Amino acid sequence: FNPPTRADTRYKLHFEELLKKFRNAGMMIIPSFIDFKWVENSRSRDDKGLAPGGRQDSIKDVTKRGILHNTILADLLVASQKFKEQIFAWEVMNEPFWCHTAFGPLSSGKHIPLPQPGEDTLLQFARVPEVTSDQMQGFLKDAIQLIENMGFESTVGHRSIRDLIDLQTGQFTTMPAGSRPQFHYYSKFLVDPPQIKGQRLFQLRFKGGRK
Repeated sequence: FNPPTRADTRYKLHFEELLKKFRNAGMMIIPSFIDFKWVENSRSRDDKGLAPGGRQDSIKDVTKRGILHNTILADLLVASQKFKEQIFAWEVMNEPFWCHTAFGPLSSGKHIPLPQPGEDTLLQFARVPEVTSDQMQGFLKDAIQLIENMGFESTVGHRSIRDLIDLQTGQFTTMPAGSRPQFHYYSKFLVDPPQIKGQRLFQLRFKGGRK
């Protein structure tokens, strides 16, 4: 995947029009730059070999990463400058965990051989992750720096508290969280402990000393 070196001006124009509507409605928003399905390999392609997803190169390759950040993301941040009261925080990515794990909504079972008798049957649901944890950290850190340099609060939409904090030590994980850390709470699933409303979580210090 080669990101274009110039973004279509309609991205910026359309986003600015949305921000005007939000301002008129007295709303605050958290714009999310990309979703984890950004890296998903689509099943269908057009006659030019193009298809939705499959853009992991823009996370893995530092040069392509810079092009993506300095075109579309930068344009959207510029469009946001006049509407800072509408932006609670700029989110880099929704649930990046799924991009660097072998199991999850992106798994297809096509990239890892099916298990042999006696092997873990979970292997049939696994895949070789599109990116590594280190590559994702670099992508998030670069975007966070750009967002904060433009004067906005930053955040990452982490899948659960476990992607943000080591529950045994109470320390932050290595995955970037931005100046306004967040995690998603799915009450019907067993990925978060019931004690997330406890005081210990809210005593942790974030960037700049903020609790």
